[in-house]
Amino acid sequence: MKKSLIALAVLGSFAGAASAANTVTLWGKVDTAYEAGSTKTTTGGVIGGVALPATSTSSTNKVRMSNADESRIGIKVSEDLGSGLSAFVRLEGAMTSDVGSSVGFGRETVIGLKGNFGSVYFGRSVNPVDKITIGVGNRAGDMGATIKGGDRWSNSAFYAYENNGLSAYAAVSTKGGAIGNPSETGAGQKTAYGVSLKYAGEINNKMGYSVAAGYSRNAVAGLKSEWLVNGTFSYSPVTTGLSYSQHTEYTVPGHSDSYKGYKYRAFVAADVTSNDNVYLQYTGEKDTYKVAGVTTFTKKTSTWGLGYAHSLSKRTAVFADVGRSTVKYKYYPGGGDYITEKTRTTSYNIGMRHSF
Repeated sequence: MKKSLIALAVLGSFAGAASAANTVTLWGKVDTAYEAGSTKTTTGGVIGGVALPATSTSSTNKVRMSNADESRIGIKVSEDLGSGLSAFVRLEGAMTSDVGSSVGFGRETVIGLKGNFGSVYFGRSVNPVDKITIGVGNRAGDMGATIKGGDRWSNSAFYAYENNGLSAYAAVSTKGGAIGNPSETGAGQKTAYGVSLKYAGEINNKMGYSVAAGYSRNAVAGLKSEWLVNGTFSYSPVTTGLSYSQHTEYTVPGHSDSYKGYKYRAFVAADVTSNDNVYLQYTGEKDTYKVAGVTTFTKKTSTWGLGYAHSLSKRTAVFADVGRSTVKYKYYPGGGDYITEKTRTTSYNIGMRHSF
């Protein structure tokens, strides 16, 4: 929703700076739901020949955002510099709509230039691999859409090129570019970098598809490497998608302890009517933690979501969905002993969202 300088003046300090801009866009989304859920945890195993069974169950009922960071507000500023070149600023922040608080512009703060060469920008933004992740429905984030390397990098330079279905992304950080690390320097830190490519096209103007691949390395955050491939296929009114990724992660860069794992995802979504959509999505993940080459614990996660959304208008929708997540841990303290833990969470929500 484009706003004049009068609208932007609501934000106070931005009013004067915006007077030279050709285009100012104020946009956002508010997403809130009522959720009910239950969690059951079961432990077991053998320590010194003694079995360790225990079970606890807890339930929760609350009004909350239907997915973390779903509610947000942003500002886009663009100035035409002539000769096909423009300058731009993008600011985006998350809102906790259930309690009425915000966290500033923590999602994105960038300034850059755009032309026939693509876009070059600097600051904090989405990293190249997360640019190509896929998922559907209201629970995409809850189901592990965020990649291991962190979805957003700070203190970084970014490049994006999008033309005729082809998209290319690249980024490199300073030594302080890791998620959760705002500093510019630090002993043992390394730069983060990543690249990704995506192509989307049509077949006989009836079927659509996309294929994508990406690689990133973020040693400051403990991620040695990660690669991802995915694809989607659509034949109205149905869209399907598959995704697979692998990662190697160090708790302390350069040390012998490491996480290695993989993640896969599949989904199908269908437009039942022009205003109604249903989806089913599954995500699986396995991680193995080793110290000096010896496995000390494993983690397996499986999550599925089933949802329905009804559009009341182009900007307003109501939704309902259910999700179930099962997480299994197995610890190996040594001497042939082991400890198991299984947590199963089921949740339901019904809510409403509006975009502006």
